[in-house]
Amino acid sequence: MRTAPTTSKRLRRAALIALAAVLLGADSVLAIDLDPAALDATRENAVLNDLGSEIETASTPLGEIDGVFGLVLANIEAHVLIPIAAELAARVRPGGLLILSGVLVSQTDDVLAAYPHMACLARPTRGEWTALLLRASGSAP
Repeated sequence: MRTAPTTSKRLRRAALIALAAVLLGADSVLAIDLDPAALDATRENAVLNDLGSEIETASTPLGEIDGVFGLVLANIEAHVLIPIAAELAARVRPGGLLILSGVLVSQTDDVLAAYPHMACLARPTRGEWTALLLRASGSAP
């Protein structure tokens, strides 16, 4: 595991998640955001930490992303996570993990209902917020 990242004053959630994923052992990260400023901040922070080759950024719509991944992280609110559930779950390989954060505790059941083919492994809570650790059905390749 690498050391804590150096960050610019423009650190955004997308950048923080991408940096954390690589620093915790991911070989590579595809950071997707619709906000160009968030993507700029992600690239800037990746370069500051010599992770520019491990972190790719894109504004590609989720439905146009090719491939499946062993770990998918999404830090967006329930009103976004629920409508994109099928597209997001389709990006997780069988047996892979999906981490959803930015979920209000009061919306947890609604979010879980949108991901019926995934098992909830954990739901840590801090104050009014929770994160959901889900595993896709099927065996890992």
